[in-house]
Amino acid sequence: MDACAIFLFFPIQQINDNALGAAANAQSASLTSDGVPNDLLDNLNPLAIIILIPVMNHGVYPLLRRFGIRFGPIARITLGFLITAIGAVSYAVIQHYIYLTSPCGYQASTCSIGTGVSPLSLWLYTILTTVTAFPEVFANVTAYRIAYSRAPQNMKGFVMALSLFMTAISTAIFLATANAIQDLYLVYLDNQDF
Repeated sequence: MDACAIFLFFPIQQINDNALGAAANAQSASLTSDGVPNDLLDNLNPLAIIILIPVMNHGVYPLLRRFGIRFGPIARITLGFLITAIGAVSYAVIQHYIYLTSPCGYQASTCSIGTGVSPLSLWLYTILTTVTAFPEVFANVTAYRIAYSRAPQNMKGFVMALSLFMTAISTAIFLATANAIQDLYLVYLDNQDF
């Protein structure tokens, strides 16, 4: 059961990651598209993950080992959690500037004044969705590897099921709080006169 203890930390990270995805979708409606194709937006995160996993496994990790830098599983997971937190802060900063530049201020997602969008480019959204791929590569992939390698042979399926159960818990919490992911709640408001 030592392999399962690592999963207890993941619901918090996954709630943050899921909320970033939902909030970023709302954020994208508030930005100027500048010709960014819609198909690109939803596919950036999975494409980044598909590219990053082999690059990390066959390039970066062996290079670090060659230079004697120990970047073990717990360090990878910690870095993944840290990048998730940085992604959340980045999202909040971008959202703050959307509110500052939107013709509707704190109602940016549903604005119908003028163009209805902030002059900020939708390319900012693409950066955020790409950055959120890194925690999935560092944290999730590493946790699956730890769980599978440390689990007894006859319990590997059970351990993976526990991992997915933690994902289910985080998704349930996210769905219960999803109504909070809308304008006025997306960033801390220091001015309550909206």
